[in-house]
Amino acid sequence: ENTLGIGRYPQGTDALTAEIAGLLRKAGFHADEHPQIMGVKWTKLFYNVGNGLFAILGVSVKEGFQDERTRFLLADILEEAYHVVQREGIDVLPMPGRKPPAEMIAAMRQPGQRQYDIPDDDDLKLHTSMWQDLYLKRGRTEVADLNGEIVRLGRKNGIETPLNTLLLDVVNRMASARMPPGAYTLDVLLRALQK
Repeated sequence: ENTLGIGRYPQGTDALTAEIAGLLRKAGFHADEHPQIMGVKWTKLFYNVGNGLFAILGVSVKEGFQDERTRFLLADILEEAYHVVQREGIDVLPMPGRKPPAEMIAAMRQPGQRQYDIPDDDDLKLHTSMWQDLYLKRGRTEVADLNGEIVRLGRKNGIETPLNTLLLDVVNRMASARMPPGAYTLDVLLRALQK
Protein backbone atom coordinates (compact mmCIF):
# COMPACT_ATOMS: atom_id res chain seq x y z
CA GLU A 1 0.00 0.00 0.00
CA ASN A 2 1.48 3.33 -1.07
CA THR A 3 1.18 6.17 1.41
CA LEU A 4 1.85 9.82 0.68
CA GLY A 5 4.13 11.42 3.24
CA ILE A 6 3.31 15.02 4.16
CA GLY A 7 5.63 17.25 6.17
CA ARG A 8 7.38 20.58 6.30
CA TYR A 9 10.84 21.02 4.81
CA PRO A 10 13.30 20.28 6.28
CA GLN A 11 11.33 18.90 9.23
CA GLY A 12 8.20 19.29 11.30
CA THR A 13 4.45 19.31 10.86
CA ASP A 14 1.84 21.99 11.47
CA ALA A 15 -1.79 22.89 10.82
CA LEU A 16 -1.17 23.14 7.07
CA THR A 17 0.35 19.67 6.80
CA ALA A 18 -2.56 18.29 8.85
CA GLU A 19 -5.06 19.99 6.54
CA ILE A 20 -3.35 18.71 3.36
CA ALA A 21 -3.10 15.16 4.71
CA GLY A 22 -6.76 15.30 5.71
CA LEU A 23 -7.85 16.51 2.27
CA LEU A 24 -5.83 13.78 0.57
CA ARG A 25 -7.41 11.13 2.79
CA LYS A 26 -10.87 12.52 2.00
CA ALA A 27 -10.02 12.19 -1.69
CA GLY A 28 -9.23 8.50 -1.17
CA PHE A 29 -5.45 8.62 -0.82
CA HIS A 30 -3.42 7.10 2.00
CA ALA A 31 -1.63 10.08 3.53
CA ASP A 32 0.31 10.45 6.77
CA GLU A 33 2.12 13.36 8.35
CA HIS A 34 5.82 12.85 9.03
CA PRO A 35 7.91 15.24 11.13
CA GLN A 36 11.07 13.88 9.43
CA ILE A 37 9.89 14.22 5.83
CA MET A 38 13.40 14.18 4.35
CA GLY A 39 13.99 10.83 6.04
CA VAL A 40 10.82 9.57 4.35
CA LYS A 41 12.00 10.86 0.97
CA TRP A 42 15.43 9.26 1.36
CA THR A 43 13.83 6.01 2.43
CA LYS A 44 11.77 5.96 -0.77
CA LEU A 45 14.90 6.65 -2.82
CA PHE A 46 16.82 3.89 -1.05
CA TYR A 47 14.11 1.27 -1.55
CA ASN A 48 13.89 2.17 -5.27
CA VAL A 49 17.57 2.09 -6.30
CA GLY A 50 17.04 -1.43 -7.67
CA ASN A 51 14.35 -0.32 -10.12
CA GLY A 52 16.94 0.08 -12.86
CA LEU A 53 17.98 -3.55 -12.52
CA PHE A 54 14.42 -4.75 -13.08
CA ALA A 55 14.09 -2.42 -16.09
CA ILE A 56 17.39 -3.49 -17.65
CA LEU A 57 16.55 -7.19 -17.28
CA GLY A 58 12.90 -6.68 -18.26
CA VAL A 59 11.54 -8.47 -15.21
CA SER A 60 8.77 -7.64 -12.80
CA VAL A 61 9.57 -6.99 -9.14
CA LYS A 62 8.45 -10.48 -8.06
CA GLU A 63 10.39 -12.12 -10.89
CA GLY A 64 13.50 -10.23 -9.80
CA PHE A 65 13.12 -11.29 -6.17
CA GLN A 66 12.29 -14.88 -7.13
CA ASP A 67 15.55 -15.45 -9.01
CA GLU A 68 18.49 -16.00 -6.65
CA ARG A 69 21.20 -14.42 -8.82
CA THR A 70 19.13 -11.32 -9.53
CA ARG A 71 18.19 -11.01 -5.86
CA PHE A 72 21.85 -11.29 -4.78
CA LEU A 73 22.85 -8.54 -7.21
CA LEU A 74 19.98 -6.40 -5.97
CA ALA A 75 21.21 -6.91 -2.39
CA ASP A 76 24.67 -5.71 -3.46
CA ILE A 77 23.17 -2.63 -5.14
CA LEU A 78 21.17 -1.77 -2.02
CA GLU A 79 24.15 -2.37 0.27
CA GLU A 80 26.30 -0.04 -1.83
CA ALA A 81 23.61 2.64 -1.62
CA TYR A 82 23.17 2.07 2.12
CA HIS A 83 26.89 2.65 2.78
CA VAL A 84 26.67 5.92 0.87
CA VAL A 85 23.61 7.28 2.68
CA GLN A 86 25.02 6.24 6.05
CA ARG A 87 28.29 8.07 5.34
CA GLU A 88 26.27 11.13 4.34
CA GLY A 89 24.46 10.93 7.70
CA ILE A 90 21.06 10.19 6.18
CA ASP A 91 18.59 8.10 8.18
CA VAL A 92 16.72 5.47 6.20
CA LEU A 93 13.50 4.85 8.11
CA PRO A 94 11.98 1.36 7.92
CA MET A 95 8.86 1.55 5.77
CA PRO A 96 5.62 0.03 7.07
CA GLY A 97 5.67 -3.70 6.42
CA ARG A 98 9.36 -3.74 5.49
CA LYS A 99 12.46 -4.71 7.42
CA PRO A 100 15.14 -2.14 8.26
CA PRO A 101 17.73 -1.88 5.44
CA ALA A 102 20.44 -4.09 6.96
CA GLU A 103 17.94 -6.84 7.82
CA MET A 104 16.32 -6.61 4.39
CA ILE A 105 19.70 -6.94 2.64
CA ALA A 106 20.63 -9.93 4.83
CA ALA A 107 17.28 -11.61 4.07
CA MET A 108 17.80 -11.07 0.33
CA ARG A 109 21.12 -12.92 0.59
CA GLN A 110 19.47 -16.08 1.92
CA PRO A 111 20.11 -18.72 -0.76
CA GLY A 112 17.49 -20.47 -2.82
CA GLN A 113 14.79 -19.65 -5.29
CA ARG A 114 11.70 -17.89 -3.92
CA GLN A 115 8.23 -18.79 -5.06
CA TYR A 116 5.77 -16.01 -5.82
CA ASP A 117 2.41 -16.05 -7.54
CA ILE A 118 3.37 -14.32 -10.82
CA PRO A 119 0.66 -13.80 -13.46
CA ASP A 120 1.32 -15.04 -16.99
CA ASP A 121 -0.15 -11.84 -18.40
CA ASP A 122 2.60 -9.19 -18.53
CA ASP A 123 0.00 -6.46 -18.04
CA LEU A 124 -0.86 -7.87 -14.61
CA LYS A 125 2.73 -8.02 -13.34
CA LEU A 126 4.11 -5.41 -10.96
CA HIS A 127 6.62 -3.44 -13.03
CA THR A 128 8.59 -0.44 -11.84
CA SER A 129 8.01 3.01 -13.29
CA MET A 130 11.50 2.82 -14.84
CA TRP A 131 10.48 -0.36 -16.66
CA GLN A 132 7.39 1.51 -17.88
CA ASP A 133 9.51 4.44 -19.12
CA LEU A 134 11.65 2.09 -21.21
CA TYR A 135 8.64 0.08 -22.38
CA LEU A 136 6.91 3.26 -23.57
CA LYS A 137 10.18 4.49 -25.16
CA ARG A 138 9.92 7.89 -23.46
CA GLY A 139 13.63 8.60 -23.92
CA ARG A 140 14.07 9.46 -20.24
CA THR A 141 13.74 7.83 -16.83
CA GLU A 142 14.19 8.73 -13.17
CA VAL A 143 17.52 6.86 -12.96
CA ALA A 144 19.47 10.10 -12.41
CA ASP A 145 17.29 10.90 -9.39
CA LEU A 146 17.81 7.44 -7.89
CA ASN A 147 21.10 5.78 -8.79
CA GLY A 148 22.56 9.07 -9.98
CA GLU A 149 22.04 10.57 -6.54
CA ILE A 150 23.84 7.62 -4.93
CA VAL A 151 26.72 8.03 -7.38
CA ARG A 152 26.92 11.78 -6.65
CA LEU A 153 26.93 11.28 -2.89
CA GLY A 154 29.42 8.43 -3.21
CA ARG A 155 31.80 10.70 -5.10
CA LYS A 156 31.32 13.44 -2.50
CA ASN A 157 32.14 11.02 0.33
CA GLY A 158 34.96 9.11 -1.36
CA ILE A 159 32.96 5.88 -1.75
CA GLU A 160 33.11 3.96 -5.01
CA THR A 161 29.71 3.04 -6.43
CA PRO A 162 30.34 0.68 -9.37
CA LEU A 163 26.93 -0.98 -9.21
CA ASN A 164 24.86 2.18 -9.07
CA THR A 165 27.12 3.73 -11.72
CA LEU A 166 26.52 0.74 -13.98
CA LEU A 167 22.74 0.99 -13.57
CA LEU A 168 22.87 4.74 -14.23
CA ASP A 169 24.93 4.29 -17.41
CA VAL A 170 23.02 1.33 -18.83
CA VAL A 171 19.53 2.73 -18.17
CA ASN A 172 20.54 6.09 -19.67
CA ARG A 173 21.94 4.31 -22.73
CA MET A 174 18.77 2.24 -23.11
CA ALA A 175 16.51 5.27 -22.72
CA SER A 176 18.46 7.33 -25.26
CA ALA A 177 18.42 4.50 -27.79
CA ARG A 178 14.72 3.76 -27.06
CA MET A 179 15.66 0.19 -26.16
CA PRO A 180 12.92 -1.90 -24.54
CA PRO A 181 13.16 -3.44 -21.07
CA GLY A 182 15.08 -6.70 -21.12
CA ALA A 183 17.70 -5.56 -23.62
CA TYR A 184 20.41 -7.01 -21.35
CA THR A 185 20.70 -10.37 -19.64
CA LEU A 186 22.06 -10.75 -16.13
CA ASP A 187 25.22 -12.39 -17.50
CA VAL A 188 25.89 -9.48 -19.88
CA LEU A 189 25.34 -7.01 -17.04
CA LEU A 190 27.69 -8.91 -14.72
CA ARG A 191 30.36 -9.07 -17.44
CA ALA A 192 30.12 -5.30 -17.83
CA LEU A 193 31.04 -4.99 -14.14
CA GLN A 194 34.31 -6.82 -14.75
CA LYS A 195 35.48 -4.28 -17.36
